[in-house]
Amino acid sequence: MPIRAKIDLETSPMRASWGILGRKWTLPILYEVAIRGTVRFNQILKSSPRLTRRVLTKRLTELVKEGILAKRLDTEGNPYYVLTDSGQDVWPILTALMNFGIRRYPQKVFSDHRKRELADAYPGQQELMMGSLAKFAQAKTPPPSARPAGKVKPGPGFDSGIGACTLDRSR
Repeated sequence: MPIRAKIDLETSPMRASWGILGRKWTLPILYEVAIRGTVRFNQILKSSPRLTRRVLTKRLTELVKEGILAKRLDTEGNPYYVLTDSGQDVWPILTALMNFGIRRYPQKVFSDHRKRELADAYPGQQELMMGSLAKFAQAKTPPPSARPAGKVKPGPGFDSGIGACTLDRSR
């Protein structure tokens, strides 16, 4: 069943997100920072053998500029990276990918090759890993701003219960 949104697909949140998150190596870099909490340039480089210094430098610069990561200095002046408050929004994205890997590819993830639930692999981490999506998932009904006013009637192309619906606001 298609999802109906109140957003123009040409300017959708997915397209906006792909602008930064869809770039090569961005998600593996964000994963390293999120999982470790704080991470240094060379730690990221070592964890991804095919990632070049040039690309890592470029991605880190972009992520800092976007406000997703912050570059900080330790007491000795050595730089490291952390997720910013707004960067915490990547947790549900990473969580979905981890869940996909755990459920779909257990033979690559676990030595015993058995499927597990996400909560078994990351016990007690649900609140952090779901972030703002936890509230969305727990909502029983959509908020008033998301519910249509008026009655819904079949729209053009409606056929045998499958098709688009339009909103009749005349009532």
